[in-house]
Amino acid sequence: MRGSVRALAALGICFAFIAPRTCGDSLDHALTTCLIIADISNEFRGVPGTGPGDEAIACAGAISAYLVQQAAVLLPAVGQLLFAGSPVSLLPAGATEFLDFRFIDPATGLPTTGPPIGSVEYEVNVNPAAPTDFVDIGTSSAAATDFAVPFTVQSGTEPVFLAIPFSPAGDAIFIAGTGGSNDARAIAFNATAPEPSYVVALGAALALVAFRLRRPGTAARGCRGGAVRVRR
Repeated sequence: MRGSVRALAALGICFAFIAPRTCGDSLDHALTTCLIIADISNEFRGVPGTGPGDEAIACAGAISAYLVQQAAVLLPAVGQLLFAGSPVSLLPAGATEFLDFRFIDPATGLPTTGPPIGSVEYEVNVNPAAPTDFVDIGTSSAAATDFAVPFTVQSGTEPVFLAIPFSPAGDAIFIAGTGGSNDARAIAFNATAPEPSYVVALGAALALVAFRLRRPGTAARGCRGGAVRVRR
């Protein structure tokens, strides 16, 4: 519980101060942030005092911060994974939509030309308490559909997706961006609504976060120093 409160406090700071210099300079950092958001939501059935829209904003903010970093070093293209047409979605359990992949210009967010793609492999994490536990969804070589594959949202999960593009020769595509990450990879996140029966628990969790954020020096620590990690 104590570790969860620390994670909630750090996440609250990210909500308030999300910016390239404090909450994400690499793809791996953005991925870790989205996994933490999903993990907290699974534990408390929603970000305390807010809802799935706020979870989506926090994850989208981390992704945006990462893109700003790549644009700052004039990287011409990065991978972009979309689920239901967006890198961050709000689909309910039981919904089936498509994942697809493309290259975008990080400065504009618009599609652009990148290295030739032969296929894209998709993976998903539905258990953010185990952040390295990604399982294969499928692989597509259909360039005409932006390498689309279907995925159905499971009840009680907030899936975090990872896409890995491969060249026509079958080699993983690598684009060197900031943070030492492979910027040809890409992530997406689906935030689902909390269950109404957990409203009281959410309110109690919010009170704990507010108490932590009022403590002197908490805001100064913020999200600096790399990815926030949940300790149990």
